[in-house]
Amino acid sequence: MLNLQEPKSTGNRRYDYLIQEFRCALLRARLEVADLEAIGLALTAGLITAEQALDHASNCGCLRWIQPTDTPVEAA
Repeated sequence: MLNLQEPKSTGNRRYDYLIQEFRCALLRARLEVADLEAIGLALTAGLITAEQALDHASNCGCLRWIQPTDTPVEAA
């Protein structure tokens, strides 16, 4: 796991800025993971329908990670 504590400044503003951007991206990715896990759990437990799950994924910006197809893919 990445250490999110703020290190001392290097004096290089571009480098420091880039490190902060990576930290923000990491936190955004973790939020998306939490959203997808919550939607998956709710769908598995029967608390929401498949359509509602897609709506929730769309509302939180996570729909790009899901590519529903018209026909189910059979397990090999």
